[in-house]
Amino acid sequence: MGKNAAIRSTRESVKLHFDSKKATTTEGPKKPGHHKKPAVQWFAERTSMHGVPSLIQSHTKKSKAFWAIVCLLGMGMFLYMLISLFVHYFSYPTVIKVNQVSRAIDCAAS
Repeated sequence: MGKNAAIRSTRESVKLHFDSKKATTTEGPKKPGHHKKPAVQWFAERTSMHGVPSLIQSHTKKSKAFWAIVCLLGMGMFLYMLISLFVHYFSYPTVIKVNQVSRAIDCAAS
């Protein structure tokens, strides 16, 4: 693969999507407020958190309610496990066991 082929493949990997008025890259908005959608909605549509994009992109009230319940149950389970983990970690269960053994010692000096 020559130098020109590497440059060509790099140029091809950065594709531009053209709207009717302007070109935007697939990387997302560069400046706050640059994109028409609010930043929270833009993030929610593209996040890898399961259920959140489905919640945002749902069209009916039933599907929005379903995905909201799924997301809230998942978040609740996560918080329950996180809190129980911290409670167990900071409880510091400490067990100290001391055995005292007494036996006769042979002493060479006596």
